[in-house]
Amino acid sequence: MTTRREALVKAGLAKPGRGKFSKDANAWLDAQRAAGVKFSDDDAPVRTLAAPKSKVDAVAKVREAAQTSTMPDFFLPDEYRFPEKEFKAIERRDGKRIQHSMRECCNTCRVSLVNHGCDAPTILGNIVVEIVPI
Repeated sequence: MTTRREALVKAGLAKPGRGKFSKDANAWLDAQRAAGVKFSDDDAPVRTLAAPKSKVDAVAKVREAAQTSTMPDFFLPDEYRFPEKEFKAIERRDGKRIQHSMRECCNTCRVSLVNHGCDAPTILGNIVVEIVPI
């Protein structure tokens, strides 16, 4: 058995080496296959492309994942652990109480102070703060 390219080179429809076959060459190959000729490289598995997924399927997957998830994707301001209107961050330095923003990032747990989860929050500069109600 010969390969498709070898047969096309013998027939004068292709050049030896690499490259795509012309429409005439592919038509000749189809005619040869119809006549019962088999080529050695026809047995290779044919690679088929998967059907494109529709946007509806993607949206359905996202909704399904959201329904099975136990954690919400985001928190509303009413759901924060320490809402800004109810708590404040206090630093105690030299007997004074210095107030810091609740929007500062906690260096310990890497979350904003309004929703951090650690017991000893520190902010930029390793300043230890205490979260207290207003």
